[in-house]
Amino acid sequence: MAATEERLNAEAAALEAGYTWEQEYKRSWDVIQEDAKGQLSTTIDRLKAQLKRTRLYKDARPIQRGVIRHLMLIVDMSAAIQGKDLKPSRLSLVIETLDKFIKDYFDQNPISQLGIMIMRDGIAEMVTELSGNPLDHTRALRSRKLSDSNGEPSLQNALEVAFASLRHTPVHGSREVLVVMAALTTSDPGDIQTTLKSLMAENIKVSMIGLAAEVHICKQITKKTNGSYGIVMNESHFEELVQTFILPPKRVAIEKNAEMVLMGFPNRIVEKLATLCAWYVEMFTSRSFCTIAYSIDHVVIKICQKLASIALDVGQRYAKYPLIAQYVT
Repeated sequence: MAATEERLNAEAAALEAGYTWEQEYKRSWDVIQEDAKGQLSTTIDRLKAQLKRTRLYKDARPIQRGVIRHLMLIVDMSAAIQGKDLKPSRLSLVIETLDKFIKDYFDQNPISQLGIMIMRDGIAEMVTELSGNPLDHTRALRSRKLSDSNGEPSLQNALEVAFASLRHTPVHGSREVLVVMAALTTSDPGDIQTTLKSLMAENIKVSMIGLAAEVHICKQITKKTNGSYGIVMNESHFEELVQTFILPPKRVAIEKNAEMVLMGFPNRIVEKLATLCAWYVEMFTSRSFCTIAYSIDHVVIKICQKLASIALDVGQRYAKYPLIAQYVT
């Protein structure tokens, strides 16, 4: 009896941890495929041809894009994120890809802001507020890698929190939400259609990336808010979907025309004697002097809520605007 119980316990533990072959298998059918003539061609050749077609048929018409972005990144940390259909696991792939995305996002959008939120146990938890410091976001994202991921996600709660954070952002910047959804269900406390109407009223664009399969409510939300919805096919496809959100979205017709934005360009001053900061109530030997305010937190000046930046970042952002002719090899 004791041996039988030990064997059953071992089998139960193996089922809970997942089979060994799930961690080691490779999609051999993706490595070698037959083309239209029945000949074998590698995946690399197929991807090169696909990228060439993408560049050839890419819409290169001049479009208007926003310079300042406000993006709320929502990650599904429910029990579904522990799936192993993506190598090495869904959780590891999402953390690694989003870590690279955050760095590329601020490289291409130096005067924009980003925030991170997670969904688990039916609630939405804010990890980092909207800010322009990529180090804060990457550190917080790494700290969540080994945290508990259980329960079910609540898409409505997450969108409500994102709505509360984005509705007060300036109108001259874009308001975006990117959701990485691992589960096929959502546990909502109320009518999510009411939340959808609020998002549409404030012109908040919601885009989603599904790790499993297409969900009707997700498709409906992204369609009505002028967002995009993609389903992951493999690891490289997930990275491609995430990388599409690095560039600013197109400005739709209902948005207002371009307006002048008041910005501050502070100079950093280093002094021998420490001075007291009235905002942080701390002594500092270096401070950022600005004609608008003295206390600066990342991108937004805390006292007057004006945008603080440097000429290099603004010039870098505008340098990406000139249209370059397509080059196809």
